[in-house]
Amino acid sequence: MEGAVSPSVVEVFISTLNTLFTVLPNMQNKFSKKLASSSFIRLTLELKARFCSVQSNPALNQACSSFLCSLCLSLYSATEERTSSQDGKFGERHKLLHLV
Repeated sequence: MEGAVSPSVVEVFISTLNTLFTVLPNMQNKFSKKLASSSFIRLTLELKARFCSVQSNPALNQACSSFLCSLCLSLYSATEERTSSQDGKFGERHKLLHLV
């Protein structure tokens, strides 16, 4: 955060991270978990607060918003997949118990 001195450089960095969600869809869950555990949600929000106040830097604001949206949707999707997987395992166990 302290090293971020240029909004245009930050915009390229955040846009690149966001592009990785599209370019590497099979790594999306792992990538989003790693970014979230490395405080990238907080970092992005702090960068927005620092550079995008009072309608300044609309391109950076859009890049940050798109990145946060992609990251949060990916995290939500990973949670939903894990939940439905666990529900499926529970349902299979339940069926097996009734067969016995």
